[in-house]
Amino acid sequence: PFRFRAITLIAACLFNFGAIVPAVHAQAGTGTLTGRILNEGTGQYLRHATVTVVGTNVSTIAEAGGVYTLTGVPAGPVRLSVVYAGLDAVEFAVNVPAGQTVTRDVGMSSKADDTGVVKLG
Repeated sequence: PFRFRAITLIAACLFNFGAIVPAVHAQAGTGTLTGRILNEGTGQYLRHATVTVVGTNVSTIAEAGGVYTLTGVPAGPVRLSVVYAGLDAVEFAVNVPAGQTVTRDVGMSSKADDTGVVKLG
């Protein structure tokens, strides 16, 4: 009886450990971020915008249609930075679950004078 209880206890511990390990492993994994980048002033999607996960070397350049995809993004909360010449940089927080894809579209604009009039002197 004692030996049977010990084996049952060990089996139960191993089963519970097996249930915990994948959850811990998932937290340490990576995910994917994707979306589109829009110039809010013109309504045009921005090709060639630079998208970076702040504090990492994970970065990409938006393709046609303003589409970007970042793979290998550390799971958990991260900050995303989007830069495009002539527009104000955008930075925001996003939570990336391990093994999953998160879609975040980004709107960019410029706080500069948008009248198109150049004043000289």
